[in-house]
Amino acid sequence: RNILISDALLTRLEDDEVEAVFAHELGHVRGRHFVLYLLFTLTVLTAMLLVEPWLGGPEDGFWGYVARGAAALGIVWGVCFGYLSRKLERQADLLGAAQVGSTLRMQQALARISEASGQPGRLRTLTHGSIEERIRFLDEASHDPGVQRRLNRQILGLTVAMAVGTGLGLILLVLNGR
Repeated sequence: RNILISDALLTRLEDDEVEAVFAHELGHVRGRHFVLYLLFTLTVLTAMLLVEPWLGGPEDGFWGYVARGAAALGIVWGVCFGYLSRKLERQADLLGAAQVGSTLRMQQALARISEASGQPGRLRTLTHGSIEERIRFLDEASHDPGVQRRLNRQILGLTVAMAVGTGLGLILLVLNGR
């Protein structure tokens, strides 16, 4: 695995903040998030192959077919990928906080990233949520150990659902001769 840290991050953050960012990235590795993203991709591709017959055919024209497929993929990917990604970001935050020994250090690093990037902490992104939400989540987790257990159970549930869904989808595709 490779973890890349930009020169800008190194120059704008203090050493302990860089350590927290690195610990967060290691959290992605420890959480095997790449494997989960790969499983998600396989799940979506399998689902798209299953619904493809309902997207229309050649009578609708090539571009109509492509537009409907792209719209369906965009909606599924945007909604579902964003949900999964935000869960995995929070897990990486918690794993990183455990690595540096403090949720407070992780919260401070997140706040500093917001400040150094010039982006408001309340700005929500599809894949990460907002920094304010992540800081609040870390605060909750520092006061209630059940928060991390619930998150881990949710991620395990999503993993099982994706694996089962992909497996069943592939079986259906084979049975339908596709």
